[in-house]
Amino acid sequence: MVPADAKFTEIFSLTQDPALAEAGGGHGQKGVDFQRYWAILRIFELKEDGSNDFLLLFESIQDVAEFDSETSPRRVDIYQIKKKDAGEWSFNDLTGMLKPDGRTKKVSPTLSKVEKSPIGKLYKAGLAVQQLDANAHFVSNAGCDLPLATSGSASALLKCLASELHTSHASPLAEGLALLHATPGAVPDLRRVALRKTTLHPDNPHLLALGAATAYLSKHLPDSAGQAKAFVDALFVQLSALGRQTEPVTSFEELRRQRGYSMTELNAALADLKSVPDLKSHLDGVLAGLILQGLSPLKRISVDVEVTKYFSALVSGTFGADGLALIDECTKSAPSVMAAGQLLPALEAEAARIAAIHTAFKNTVVFAYLLIQVTKNAAA
Repeated sequence: MVPADAKFTEIFSLTQDPALAEAGGGHGQKGVDFQRYWAILRIFELKEDGSNDFLLLFESIQDVAEFDSETSPRRVDIYQIKKKDAGEWSFNDLTGMLKPDGRTKKVSPTLSKVEKSPIGKLYKAGLAVQQLDANAHFVSNAGCDLPLATSGSASALLKCLASELHTSHASPLAEGLALLHATPGAVPDLRRVALRKTTLHPDNPHLLALGAATAYLSKHLPDSAGQAKAFVDALFVQLSALGRQTEPVTSFEELRRQRGYSMTELNAALADLKSVPDLKSHLDGVLAGLILQGLSPLKRISVDVEVTKYFSALVSGTFGADGLALIDECTKSAPSVMAAGQLLPALEAEAARIAAIHTAFKNTVVFAYLLIQVTKNAAA
């Protein structure tokens, strides 16, 4: 068995090879958004299928590289995700080779065209992986207009392996991909190349991702199902930020922090989400009591807005250093506020004191964060 350190060393070296990266900027912003929402779908698919572990790396080896483990990977699935506004993908679109229709003289494939094609880039990336079991996946909202060995077209299927194509297309595809092998005469394994069709709509990808999250939460965390939109929005922001990271890195650990998302992070986010309904219910009760003590309705609205932002950041793990320092300060202050005779005056006085120290935050923000910590203590 190959040691994990050796695997991660190889993964890191591959991510530093520009020939193996897809660099999503070329897709346009809509294309990048499409990729991120597809990743959200994939994350919930993995969770629902009972996967115990995963690590996704964005914009490192093609669009998404999915490892079956964060710590001891054995397999990597490499995804290239492309939206298409009209029509289907032709053999030429996918491979850089002419369509083998039998009516034209056979033209031998050329390395320069094959290696620049979508399938060529994918296969080359998978071929570069030596220490993991690697599979390549072309994903699009549009189907692939390629005949199957049995009958019909790959465009009608949600998934089909290149090995399942009719020999009229599988043979020239294998001939073209063979050019990417270092060893002359190598026979490409078409079972390691999959063509996938997603039902994600290019103009409204959010809707299907929201549906997947709602379905999962309704089944496994029904009390949190109402938070599905906030969860998806927060996850989208987090994944988008990962794909935009461009700072040079010198190790796999740095790369992981910069561009990775794992099952561990998803489980932590779901655990935080699970705590939201009960805490929000307690907060509503505390706020109702504060209204009776003299809290203005307008400030109540402002506090509600900041509370919503707090939970969104909590679920997505996007608190900055300043935010975490503020939470820590509020947590330390919560017991003394709870011990006061009247809650509202104690909250206002302590929020003013903390705001004078943490000047990056408005008083309303500090008040909301302090109230959350006080409520958490009261509900414990």
